[in-house]
Amino acid sequence: KKIQQLTTLGIVQRDDVVISGDHSIGTPLSIILSRFPNAKVLPLVLKYQQNPQNIEKLVRGLQTISTSSTLVVASLDFSHYLSSDIAPVKDAQTKQYIVARDYKHIEGLSNEYIDSPWTLITFLKYLEASGVHEGKQLAHTNTGQIAGQTIESSTSFFWNAY
Repeated sequence: KKIQQLTTLGIVQRDDVVISGDHSIGTPLSIILSRFPNAKVLPLVLKYQQNPQNIEKLVRGLQTISTSSTLVVASLDFSHYLSSDIAPVKDAQTKQYIVARDYKHIEGLSNEYIDSPWTLITFLKYLEASGVHEGKQLAHTNTGQIAGQTIESSTSFFWNAY
């Protein structure tokens, strides 16, 4: 029903093929549904290139369909294809942009920093529109740290709660 509302407003397009094949949906979805088997899920995937006005519409649309029991999860990878000892340097810069809500810099970030700048921007703007301005970093790591060794092509992750 909520996807239909966003589709009717011209904010999103339905594409089940994209949704079913995207690991950023499947990974958190399995965890969420194992803990909350009756949860209703509204998966969204954003293209790499976006129009900022469309993002503003999406944020307003999400505000419209959200309730007090809505859980919003932004699933994205941070630095890609960098060694696990260089990735934290890029992650520190990205974190500064997040804290400062520097959307212009976030928008221009490459895969060396983040895989979906517009997902991050949409999430941060949604939080702002919801009156949430600060969060807590629960963890920050990369695949090399998880493996306990330096990896030449790692991926970084942040787990934050807002």
